[in-house]
Amino acid sequence: MAISARLTNALKGLGKLDDATLTTFVRDVRNGTSGWFPAEFHDTVYTGLLTPQRWAALVDSGRNPADAKAPAREARQMWAAVSPGSEFPADEDGATDGMRWSVAGQ
Repeated sequence: MAISARLTNALKGLGKLDDATLTTFVRDVRNGTSGWFPAEFHDTVYTGLLTPQRWAALVDSGRNPADAKAPAREARQMWAAVSPGSEFPADEDGATDGMRWSVAGQ
């Protein structure tokens, strides 16, 4: 199984993850234009298809390449905006093993 083209395109479209882009994206999710996103992102992260490394390859946020934890922070920031109050998919079922998506101190 691979990450879908529409999820790939949506993540690439997040660009620098600036406030305006994230606000527009959240609006699109909530008004139904990208209503499919929460479930598809959830399943892709939960099943391990989307890793921090793949996130970094898809989302060109301009992050410092030396900051290995930036992709996980970015994904969690986006998820919290898109699905407020929902647990990050990789953390469900107590799976906070710290290996794939955890960010120290968060």
